[in-house]
Amino acid sequence: KCAQVLRKSSKPRKSSTHPCDQAIMRTMVLLALAAGAEAFVGPSLAPPGMMRLHQSLNEATSRPSVIPHAARPSMLVRGNLQSNYMEQLESGKVKMKSSSPIAKTVTVIRGVGDQSFKLGKATPSLVTFCILNILMTRIFKSLGFASVPPPLVGMFLLTGTLLALPDKAADGVVSFFKPATDLITRFLPMFFVPALIVLPLSAASLAATDCAKTLAVIVMGLIGCYSSTAMVTLALQSLAPPKAAPADQSAGLPGFSPFLENMMGSLTVITGAAALKVPEVAPLFMLFTTVFSFVFGSRLPRLLPSWASTVWHPLMSCFCMATVVFSAWAAAAGSTLNAVLSSYLIPGGAPLAAAGNAIMFWLAPAIWSFAFGLYARRAILFANLVPILGGTAWAAISGIFGMAALNRLVAPATALKLATLPRATAALAVVQAGMIGASPSLVTASCVLTGMLGAVFGKVILNALNVQSPAARGVATGGAAFSLGAAALAKDDPDAFPFGALSMALMSTWATLMFAVPAISTNSVSLATGQSVAMMKKAAPKRGLIPPKKVKPAAKKATPKKAAPKKVVKKVVKKNNKNAKKGLFGFVTPAGDVTKLE
Repeated sequence: KCAQVLRKSSKPRKSSTHPCDQAIMRTMVLLALAAGAEAFVGPSLAPPGMMRLHQSLNEATSRPSVIPHAARPSMLVRGNLQSNYMEQLESGKVKMKSSSPIAKTVTVIRGVGDQSFKLGKATPSLVTFCILNILMTRIFKSLGFASVPPPLVGMFLLTGTLLALPDKAADGVVSFFKPATDLITRFLPMFFVPALIVLPLSAASLAATDCAKTLAVIVMGLIGCYSSTAMVTLALQSLAPPKAAPADQSAGLPGFSPFLENMMGSLTVITGAAALKVPEVAPLFMLFTTVFSFVFGSRLPRLLPSWASTVWHPLMSCFCMATVVFSAWAAAAGSTLNAVLSSYLIPGGAPLAAAGNAIMFWLAPAIWSFAFGLYARRAILFANLVPILGGTAWAAISGIFGMAALNRLVAPATALKLATLPRATAALAVVQAGMIGASPSLVTASCVLTGMLGAVFGKVILNALNVQSPAARGVATGGAAFSLGAAALAKDDPDAFPFGALSMALMSTWATLMFAVPAISTNSVSLATGQSVAMMKKAAPKRGLIPPKKVKPAAKKATPKKAAPKKVVKKVVKKNNKNAKKGLFGFVTPAGDVTKLE
């Protein structure tokens, strides 16, 4: 079949499909049929045919000169014809033109099956993460430990368990959880995106001058944290010289496929149109919009120049796309963007209360999954134990009180003061926000802005300080710029990247544990705001930072009333029923007439 197609390549082509694409498609179909035959009839019949097919394919690719120039495949296709061609197709590097409806249908079915297979493979370990988190939460609730986040303790217990187990048993645990950890790692930024999407609700009442002051606080805090953490790490390295650490063997995960982007976009359009007719579909539409916006933002840098990718983070693209889609849908539904965002994320609601709550539910399993990242880099951690632990602890404590002092000095709005205090990657920063009564939306925006500035200017700061040690550069970047800064090291400073990844996780952990100590959280908030904690709690309900406690009204003593004549009672009842307004569950009369009706 391949030879026939290639012999016809010199003739004028009526179809837009390239002859080599036709040849490759037919070869892959034959390979698939041969593999099916082998699985169905057994290995005794199929292998000879498969071996002959492989041999013919080897001969065809080893002598490209026999192929006419017009039909000769590119170097990319020739090099990956046997092993990698389908991966190239899925990643979008090679595009196969086909106008056949059957081919398009097969592509869609295969793409949906591939995504379903990946999700199904990760489901057992994802369910295990959820069960562990629920058990840990119930244990902490029964013991009365409300200050320490259960997922953080679970992360430490899981890391300790992996270190205590024999290598073979630990490898088995890692392989079981690997599908879930890979899936969580790829979608980790999406889990705190809902808090960023509802930012317009939190920032609506903020003045431009307060935002400018907060930006100044973030910039000064970033420079100070970079400088002090790098110097402390260098000092600890001189006291305890680091040992030679093995290279980081953790491989990066592949990006999202074009098929996933197209599938999520199609589901967004379908559910959005359905939600205009059936409002119950709106949460599903918001869920698909968030996933599509995140995948779109993650794939957008491939279309941008390299300099634009350094100053424009994919999360900003995700925020803009989701805002545009929600605004368009709100206009079509005759509503407003604020109304849509209010129903998108319900603070303190159950996981299924809204689409944003369902997405942010996965922040807790994501914190559990950090244990496998620490375990994978245990050799680097143990070889540089003192500099890494000391540097990250300093970055946490100096970052908390340094930002508090800068907020006191610059004096932005109180909500912005509290939003810049958490020092962690966004997954744990949202947890810290709940500890001090800060807005999760403002905290997420502060973390993203800090990480973007660190990813762009962190290398400049360290070069100006003449910091050459990879450990010091990595610890300073992970401690000051969080996950976005650490991710930038993979490209700009590969030797410092493993230290940055460890520093980001450890510093976030130390800061969360420090906020769990009442003395640290109380003093940091008081230093930032200039008010005592008692005054903050009294003023918090007015600002909407901490929900007010429900207080039962004191029972009033019943005062005896004179019984009205029967005729008067009938008239009152008739009058009140006539003026009653129909509510959701029937007729509801004004509160003042309840006793008369009774």
